[in-house]
Amino acid sequence: MELGSKGSVPRERRANVRLNRVLAIALGLDDNFCSTVAVDLSVSGFQVATSFPLEPGQVVPVKLHLSHTLPIEGTAEVKWCEKLDLGLFRLGCQFEEMKSVDDFERLCKFVEKERLNADGLSTEVPPTLELATQVTLRTLTDQEIDRFAVLGKISELLNGCYELQELLDKALKITVEATGAERGMLLLDRGGADYEIPAFHAQTQSGDKNFSRCVVERVESSGQPLLSLDAQRDERLSGSNSLRVMGTRSILCIPITSRKRSFGYMYLDSSVRAGALTQSDLKLAAVIAGMAASAIERAEDFSILVQNEKLAAMGTLTEGLLHELSNPLGSILGLGELLHMEVGGELTEELLEEARRCRSLVQDLLRLSRKGPVKLSLIQLEDVVGAAVNAVKTELDRNDVELILEQEAHLPPVMGNPDHLRQVLLNLLSNAIYEAGKKEDGKVEIRLKCTGPELLLVVADNGDGIPAASLNKLSDPFFTTKGPDEGTGLGLTIIQRIVTEHGGTLSAENRCDRGALFRVVLPLAETRSDKIVS
Repeated sequence: MELGSKGSVPRERRANVRLNRVLAIALGLDDNFCSTVAVDLSVSGFQVATSFPLEPGQVVPVKLHLSHTLPIEGTAEVKWCEKLDLGLFRLGCQFEEMKSVDDFERLCKFVEKERLNADGLSTEVPPTLELATQVTLRTLTDQEIDRFAVLGKISELLNGCYELQELLDKALKITVEATGAERGMLLLDRGGADYEIPAFHAQTQSGDKNFSRCVVERVESSGQPLLSLDAQRDERLSGSNSLRVMGTRSILCIPITSRKRSFGYMYLDSSVRAGALTQSDLKLAAVIAGMAASAIERAEDFSILVQNEKLAAMGTLTEGLLHELSNPLGSILGLGELLHMEVGGELTEELLEEARRCRSLVQDLLRLSRKGPVKLSLIQLEDVVGAAVNAVKTELDRNDVELILEQEAHLPPVMGNPDHLRQVLLNLLSNAIYEAGKKEDGKVEIRLKCTGPELLLVVADNGDGIPAASLNKLSDPFFTTKGPDEGTGLGLTIIQRIVTEHGGTLSAENRCDRGALFRVVLPLAETRSDKIVS
């Protein structure tokens, strides 16, 4: 065996924390274990002094004896061997394999505890990163760090978006470009009859947005990503006719989920060749999908924060004015009604109508500026829906609009204020009836169902939909898509506040065919312990 001098022997460059402690260790040779001592211990390797040389590359069994515990067993590879005086040798060894996960965890904890003690730090403070994560980060190569930096850049791009649509477009485009997929789309379940596709990106000129429901349903039922290297020969997808029609070869579908909820699915495919999307692409897309889910939550929270700040500013501005306006406005209405009774005519009727509009505006502003807790109790949301439907029957008949009601039976209760939630539904229904009434076959749909830990209430119409430029402004105070004499622009602002007070979310989007769709998501009572929301 050729032994080099200390300066010429290649050494392993372990990036992990090393301990300046001497520990007992046994090396396995010819079915026997030879006891000696180990120094320079880390989670990836150690140095040991022996009376015999070993060949670099040789793998030997090891038993490392820690304090007051069972030995850690595994195998280690000799990386270098150095001859010392007095017939001794020093070996540099790297752990190859541990006998069990428990052995590796015990080694990590021992090394970390000894490091903290040596640095004079408390061992009682829990680490921010798990030990396994710390070990992984300490052993990153320069190339892996460069890849890590790329992911950091992607995270920066996603978290720089505050508009939801911009965020969805950017997340999808980054994933398609990073994986080399031919097409990509985001599929969101927003309570409609089919998945919505708010974002689509293709590397070619193809604008085809068809996808395999078989693939999506499989991912939805399992909750796990699906990768098919060759969709035409994959037995799991043998029942999908659409994949054969589209000529899809390689396909990848990943759920977009956060700790709180599921947003939908990221669907990537390629018809160029089999194996165009690989296991590495699956891992990369899953990481980006996780980043996107976190960024979506942050964008939604930011939107709510901005909205609350607007409401707070408006409440401070108008609170004093409202009390000053209420009394003279009441007098004007009273005098107007007397004048109309004595004189009559179109002028007095128009005067009363305008005065009533002013009173309605003041009442809406009072609702927005009110402060204090909202008392909630156990309620069945289907009862609230039934009461609201009865209240709008006349309006439905007057506008010749058909109402379609779909709701699951035996729904779990929610914590809510029935009067406030009824106001939410009446406002949504009134807007939907107004839009559907413009069509000859006007229809309004109400759907109520349980989705995991939440109840989903959907109100949709088949009107002209919401202008794209208005989607992000619907909850702004005084913003309205109606004419100047048809709305105050406070209805959606008020119901946004009510839904938020109930711990829920309100969102709006255009349907795939035509019309608008509003979603109200409320947490089930079993997921909440409070009965009062400030």
